[in-house]
Amino acid sequence: MDAKCYQEVSTKNSVKTDNMAHMTEKEAYQAGLIDKPKTSKYMSKKAKCSDGEHLHDSGHEANVCSELKLQQRAGDFVRFRVQVPFEIHPPFVSFTGRKIREIKYIADFVIEHHNGIVEIADAKGKATELFKVKWKLLQYSLKDSRKCDYIFTLK
Repeated sequence: MDAKCYQEVSTKNSVKTDNMAHMTEKEAYQAGLIDKPKTSKYMSKKAKCSDGEHLHDSGHEANVCSELKLQQRAGDFVRFRVQVPFEIHPPFVSFTGRKIREIKYIADFVIEHHNGIVEIADAKGKATELFKVKWKLLQYSLKDSRKCDYIFTLK
């Protein structure tokens, strides 16, 4: 492969050229056209669940999704949703006038059971300190919810 024929336009380690449309990031790296490909912080690789409907952040999360689909087909619960955002704290303006963004938590799965209980589930290989703090804040923010009862699980 002749590297001279590629005109490189790089933004944040991604390369876009007419001739490279068919190349993966790894192939472009091996050809010497870009710096080292990005890797996840915890070395997890994106993966699709069994039916390929969702792309997940890790193989473990994809496996949990596949298991949940089987359980749903068996009638164990009503339905489940993937990557559901929750607002833990609303945005506000600080005493100096600076706008502070909201704090969000994105649950891997929200499972709605037949008895009205909503289960918030997260697929984690290792619970980071940030996850532990946000998990506790999410539980605190939903403790007085009148809509339904919540249970929290790690898968």
